[in-house]
Amino acid sequence: MTDLDALCSPLSFLRSTPQELPHRDVLGAEEAWWKSEGVAISDAIDRAGTPWLRMFDRLGKRVDEILYPREYRTILNRGYRSGVVWRALVEK
Repeated sequence: MTDLDALCSPLSFLRSTPQELPHRDVLGAEEAWWKSEGVAISDAIDRAGTPWLRMFDRLGKRVDEILYPREYRTILNRGYRSGVVWRALVEK
């Protein structure tokens, strides 16, 4: 598996890491969640596109907000709750 293959999905990343790393214990639960909910959420995020900048509100006031699909927060929160997000960023 190449590094690019590992980035295709969170589960691919987890599977590509050594068995002895601490995040391996969450793989089964995350895989079940990914199949039941995650794929649909990921597809919705893909359809909505990348985050975008809203510079002005509807009255013309400068707001400079970064907007992203509602589903993005759902999947990000899931990653933080399970520990996958921070565990994926730990230096090896």
